[in-house]
Amino acid sequence: MKIHKLLVGCAKAFLLFGMLATISSCGVTRALTFLKPDARDYRLFPRRVIYHAGESFEFIRPEAPSHLGQDIKIAHSNTENNHPLDDFVHLFKTHALIIIRNDSILYESYQPENYKEDVVTSFSVSKAILSTLVGIAIHEGYIQGVHQHITDFLPEWKARGGGYDSIQVIDLMQHTSGVYFVRSPWKLSGDQVQFYYGRNISKRALDRELVTERGTRFNYNSANTQLLTLVLERATGQTLSGYLQEKIWEPLGMESDAFWSLDKKGKDAVERAFCCLQARAVDFAKIGRLWLHNGNWNGRQIFPETWLQELFTSGMPTNRSYRSGFTLGPHQYGSFMATGLFGQMIYVDPGKNLVIVRFGGRDKDYSVNFWKDVMLQLSDAL
Repeated sequence: MKIHKLLVGCAKAFLLFGMLATISSCGVTRALTFLKPDARDYRLFPRRVIYHAGESFEFIRPEAPSHLGQDIKIAHSNTENNHPLDDFVHLFKTHALIIIRNDSILYESYQPENYKEDVVTSFSVSKAILSTLVGIAIHEGYIQGVHQHITDFLPEWKARGGGYDSIQVIDLMQHTSGVYFVRSPWKLSGDQVQFYYGRNISKRALDRELVTERGTRFNYNSANTQLLTLVLERATGQTLSGYLQEKIWEPLGMESDAFWSLDKKGKDAVERAFCCLQARAVDFAKIGRLWLHNGNWNGRQIFPETWLQELFTSGMPTNRSYRSGFTLGPHQYGSFMATGLFGQMIYVDPGKNLVIVRFGGRDKDYSVNFWKDVMLQLSDAL
């Protein structure tokens, strides 16, 4: 009897091992192991390097010490009292906070200190960076414009009919393509988990069904971003990382190498473009400076001057303030920001020539409106 039970137990263990081995390629094992996305997840995935520039651009660091950490007080309904900025960054688990005005760093905080030299991860901030690269590709003639049909780049969809041939580039940027996507974080075999932890995400994106007519419904999901990545790669003939390095990383004088997480190893790997771009916080601030000046970088026009305004006004008015990877601030400020999970944020206030960069961990996961309110308070205080 004991031998029988032992054999049955071994068989079950073998079956379980076989099941895990079978499903590991689709990311279920990794999802079970790590459970929830984390700001350090990039260590789990293969990655491509985006190499730093030969000559770095550096923001001005004033010689006199800043007192903003104590002078600025942050108020919010989630806190009982107004907190000095220095205390606030600790309370809300901020890894990096940089406030830049007129190219001068007014405030800089890293928790722990090694985040000054280490990389932070962007999560959905990368969607705004991808939209920026699309603007460059349009400027260079690789893409005709935001209303070009994506089947010009995705021959797999040309013969499908049924609405696939009507989807435009702007639909992928605005998440109005009509593609099906399961957003539940609890369904391990579902799209949200598999796009983050799984492999072959290009195939998964191309296998989408259409559930609504393009341009009629906002459905924020990673499949749109991965399809847009395929469009950009096939249009330019470069990987996403390679195009980023050539068009942004080198011209902006980035100080350090960056990394973009991949879905798998090998030459067919593709960047997880909906998230997972890692760079130093100060280099992310340079992207904010590029947006602040409408693509002009010290006299060189990196993307068309009208590109951001086109993004902010193109397509259906989706989800109120969301536009192609950006969240628009109150109209009286004219501000906008790129945001990501756990309060990752690049905030731009053109009226005050201001860029604020904030990155943090998963301990505090407050809403976009929470961090928008914090950014507005910081802007008002300067």
